[in-house]
Amino acid sequence: MNFFFGHTETMRELQAKAEPIARSYAPILIEGETGAGKERLAQHLHELRAAGGRLVKFLCDSSPTAVLGGFASNEEAAGRLQEASQDTLLLKRVHRLPVSVQERILLFLDEIKGPFPFLISTASDSLERLAASGQFLPELLYRVSAYRICIPPLRERRQDIPHLFRLMLSEVQLQVGVMAALPNSRAFDALTGYSWPGNLRELQNVARGYLLAPDSDSLQAEIERRQHTIPRNPANGTAAALKDQVKQASKRVESEIILRTLEQHRWNRCHGRGCDRCRGSRRSGRHRCGREVLTGAHRDESADSDTDAVL
Repeated sequence: MNFFFGHTETMRELQAKAEPIARSYAPILIEGETGAGKERLAQHLHELRAAGGRLVKFLCDSSPTAVLGGFASNEEAAGRLQEASQDTLLLKRVHRLPVSVQERILLFLDEIKGPFPFLISTASDSLERLAASGQFLPELLYRVSAYRICIPPLRERRQDIPHLFRLMLSEVQLQVGVMAALPNSRAFDALTGYSWPGNLRELQNVARGYLLAPDSDSLQAEIERRQHTIPRNPANGTAAALKDQVKQASKRVESEIILRTLEQHRWNRCHGRGCDRCRGSRRSGRHRCGREVLTGAHRDESADSDTDAVL
């Protein structure tokens, strides 16, 4: 899977460095706004490495056990990672890891002896800012960022937009087997003038929509509609940013409480409705025990119906 680099100087430099970076075996941190293409670039680096291994993804805002791969001990986790030395481990949204899970991952990394898998992490928030506020361990920041790549948002490389739109349109045409003529110059001007809060992901979806109805006037009207109706990226300081930060902070606190409880009881997940130690606050309606929160294995009948996904 090729990454959509473009023709700007920054992206040309990144394209030239991609293969040496992929063969360096150094931990890579890819930063960028939502939709900037962080996972696609990680896939591209994995393929450039040509080690024959797998790309193993961990979603860092899921449950603690899902992130840790279900390992019960540091030694077992380290052994599994060492066996997977040809693989690439991708920590998606690493900025959303609860601190307690960060500590366990650090312990895992310390147990590794010999070859280590290629480690790539992605973040859409500043890890330095989170470390300064106590939400991210500086030690883990240093471990995951031997080399850092920052993907600029589309609004900072507008001259790439027409080229990228053509590339994406060609890719979609190959996928669906349908051909379409390119938009006219007015439509391309509209594409270039739009701020693209969803970045590459949004541009790709617009290309897909254009293929369904390949009309330049309709494309231009769609861009004008988005300019007036779609909010800016939360990273640009809108009210959605504060709401997202509060939501993620709540998730982190809850995950840490659950993880500490499980560690206190040696990861012995309780059953039944009588477990007071593992229940959340009644105000939040999260009355599920550790096993249920982490695996969804059972549900407290007294809990509200809107508490299916705690983590």
